[in-house]
Order: sequence, then structure tokens, then C-alpha cells
Amino acid sequence: MDSENLNLIIGAIILGAGLLMFLFSSIQLIKAFNSRFWPTTSGTILQSQVDRSPGRDRSRNFRANIVFEYKVSGEKCINNRISFSSKLYTSSAQRASKIVAAFKKDQQVTVYYPPKNPLEGILKPGANREQITGIILSLVFVIFGAFLLSIYIH
Repeated sequence: MDSENLNLIIGAIILGAGLLMFLFSSIQLIKAFNSRFWPTTSGTILQSQVDRSPGRDRSRNFRANIVFEYKVSGEKCINNRISFSSKLYTSSAQRASKIVAAFKKDQQVTVYYPPKNPLEGILKPGANREQITGIILSLVFVIFGAFLLSIYIH
């Protein structure tokens, strides 16, 4: 296989992966943005602790495990999703502890929930670094994949 065909294959794979990442990241960013306008209800923090789990290469991962309860239309809901960030894993115990300190057990909180699926309530609406980073990274893949394809075309 010559280098031109290799550029075509690699470029197409990278471009395709970038477009899929962009699609997924865009959907997450739109949901995160829209969450600022979701209905709200009062909730209570049931559990607030830092969990440790073994990471790769003997490192430790820390997670702010925040469980909260709230009611929507009389139906009791329990969730542990603070925001649209994945699961808030971090290699820093201090960062996880800072999140836990913001949500103390028995604390009253405002829960934002999507009208079509109230079980997906969150405590922090809006976009964060994770969504923005996903968009930027996906665009880097798209540009690099397109560049490799342009080499093949010329």
C-alpha cells in the first residue's frame, strides 16, 4: 500500500471519528445549555462522600459521590448526577473533597430536571469545560482528517 492510499484511509478514519465526536459533543453541549432553562424543584442531599477506586498504573481515582432525592409531580426520584460531566472522577482527592463540601448531607438543593424525563435531574445546570473540550478536540480531529484527505486529493 502506498503512502497516498494510507493517507486516504487514515484521513477518512480520523475525519469520521472527529465527525462522530463532534455530533456527540454537540448533543451534550446543547443539552447542557438547555438545562439552564429546565424546571426546578427542591431536593435533599442523601449522601455526600469521596469514593476511591484503583486507577490505571497503580494510581488512585477519586469521585465525588453525591446522591440526592427530589419529587416531581409527586413522584420520588433519586439521582447522583451533579452535572453533565461524566462521573466527576479526578486524580485529585482535594478536588473531589471540594465538590463534596459544596453538597453536605441533608442540605436542601435546587434540582434541575428535563420535563420529558424527570429522573435525569442534575444539581449544576449549564455547560462546563468537559463539553467545550469535547467540541474543540473533535474539531481538531475533523481538521486533521480533512488535511490528510486533501493530501490524497492533490
